Amino acid sequence: MAADQVEYNNASVLEEENIRLQRENNALKADIGYWKSCHQRALEREEALKKQLQDKNARIKYLARQLYKKKTEKSKKKQKSDNKTSDSPKRNRGQQPGHPGSARRDQGHLPQKEESYDLRESEKYCSTCGLPFGDMHDTEDSEVIETQEVRGYTRKIRRKKYTRGCKCPGTPGIITAPGPAQLIPRSRYGSSVWIHILIRKYKFQIPVARILANLALHGLGIPPGSVGDGLKRLAPLFDPVYTALEERSVQAKWWQADETRWSVFETTKTKSNFKWYLWVFISDESIVHVIDPTRSTQVIEDHLGDVVGGILLVDRYSAYKSYAKKHKAIILAFCWAHARRDFIDAGLKS
Repeated sequence: MAADQVEYNNASVLEEENIRLQRENNALKADIGYWKSCHQRALEREEALKKQLQDKNARIKYLARQLYKKKTEKSKKKQKSDNKTSDSPKRNRGQQPGHPGSARRDQGHLPQKEESYDLRESEKYCSTCGLPFGDMHDTEDSEVIETQEVRGYTRKIRRKKYTRGCKCPGTPGIITAPGPAQLIPRSRYGSSVWIHILIRKYKFQIPVARILANLALHGLGIPPGSVGDGLKRLAPLFDPVYTALEERSVQAKWWQADETRWSVFETTKTKSNFKWYLWVFISDESIVHVIDPTRSTQVIEDHLGDVVGGILLVDRYSAYKSYAKKHKAIILAFCWAHARRDFIDAGLKS
């Protein structure tokens, strides 16, 4: 009995030990799974942080390039030569030695004004013997290009008046001859003044203040208010020209279109800010500018209307896509400069 009891006790101890070891094993297996999952989550979090850091670095690089890069996409063409070295002397500006000069420009269309120059009376005799020089009846000719000075003057208009010599009804008592036609009726300034201002303001983009300052140097002082009022009165005279340009533009088969912000310091019922847009439609024969409060497809519709078809060279602004989707005969040709920028941006963001 004692031996059986000892064996029973030993078996109980072994069983309890096995149970304890089994529990410890299960606990260790659980810990292994827990730490493996923690390690996996740490790896995933590290990978996500690496990707986030890479994206932020690429964004910083892109924004830094946008801020500090050169503002033009034009590149200077470097002259490449096999015999040119880094220590070669810098080429001087202007006409280079050994290169033929440009031909003198023909100015034969200009009107000529002849001037004669002669020796002074005391210089027509020999300084040694005093005998007079013989007249050759010939001249040595040369040309000098000059400009005529702009100077204001006043046209005194005198209109002849008559009195009637009959008593016919409807005949006025005094008949006055009509005066010359004026660009702006009853204006103090003639056509030559307005032509001078229009050409310099709209062709050469010279501010009105500078135009008037230049005229003042030549003795003609014009108030800025008179010029502003005159330009407003002249604007309707150009409506037929603008209409003809629009008609010519619609008849084209190829256009280049673009739009940019344009500030107009005027509020309307539908727009309270000054942010308008300047649209341009360029064809082979015409250039039409449109100033509109919006940047919508309706501006394109109003200008081109229901054209038969053509090619529209534009950027990828959605308004042009919407117009082309509605008008199936219109083919959009996207600008290669914008495509190049996309490749550059993609390279910077990668």
